[in-house]
Amino acid sequence: MAVTVDSTITRTVVGNKRVLVQQIDIGADADTYTPPGFSRIEFWHCRGAAETAIGGTNTDTVITFQTAGAELNAVLFVMGH
Repeated sequence: MAVTVDSTITRTVVGNKRVLVQQIDIGADADTYTPPGFSRIEFWHCRGAAETAIGGTNTDTVITFQTAGAELNAVLFVMGH
């Protein structure tokens, strides 16, 4: 499965950092997502529709989510370069 972007809530620059907030659907555990416009992700946070944090890991540009299954209408916040 894959991550689907439902909408982009905001895309901005704060100082020298890019900030992206999107509503996404995560299809399954270990799904990956490459947020557009980042050469290096410095921080990210994702919360599910039930207001619980969604964990995971990232490389420079790819986030791998750790979920118990599908997560619909999650909000993803990404900051970096």
